[in-house]
Amino acid sequence: MAKIWEKPDPAEPVSSAKQNHLLDRLYRLHFQDLCANIYKSFGRGPPEPEEVVQTAFAKYAELAEPDKVSNPRAFLYIAARNLVLDHKRRSKVFDSYAAEQIAFEKELGLEEITPERVVLAKERFDVLVEVIKKLPKKQQVVLTMSRLEGKPYREIAKETGWSPADISRQMQAGMTALVRALKAHDQPQDRPHK
Repeated sequence: MAKIWEKPDPAEPVSSAKQNHLLDRLYRLHFQDLCANIYKSFGRGPPEPEEVVQTAFAKYAELAEPDKVSNPRAFLYIAARNLVLDHKRRSKVFDSYAAEQIAFEKELGLEEITPERVVLAKERFDVLVEVIKKLPKKQQVVLTMSRLEGKPYREIAKETGWSPADISRQMQAGMTALVRALKAHDQPQDRPHK
C-alpha cells in the first residue's frame, strides 16, 4: 500500500517547493473525499462543501509548520467541519435577526406597501449605504462580489488573489457591521423623532 503522507524528517528544514508538492499531493488525494464527507454530513450548503474544503486547505497552507501535523487528512476534515459549524452558528444569528425583522414588520402592520414602509425601508437602506462606505475597501469588495454579484468565494479568490479564508473573514466582519448598524438604527430610542 502506498504511503498517503510521508512525514518529513524534523531535523531537515522543509523547502517551500517541497511544502507545495506535499500540499498538492494532499489536495489530489483528499479533496474529493473531503468534499463528499462534508456533503454527507452537512448537505449541499450553504456553505458549499467545495468552498469549505478549499478554505480548510488554505488554513493548512497558512500553517507556519505544516510538516508538524501528524495527520493532515484529519486536520483538514476537522478544519472543514469547524468551518461549516461556524457558518451555521453565524447563520443562526442572521436568521434570528431576519425573523425579528419579519415580526417587527408584522407587528407594525407593514404587510402591504405603504408610504411609512417605503420611508422606513429608505432609511434602513441609507444606513446600509453609509456603513458600507465606511467599511475597509477589502470588505466592500467582498460584500459586493459575493452578495450583489452572487459570486462564490472560489471565484472571488481567483479574481482577487485573496485566500478563501481571508474572504470568509472579510465577509463575516462586513456582515456583522451591517447587522449591528441596522439593529442600532431600529432601536426606538435611537431614532430621531419627526
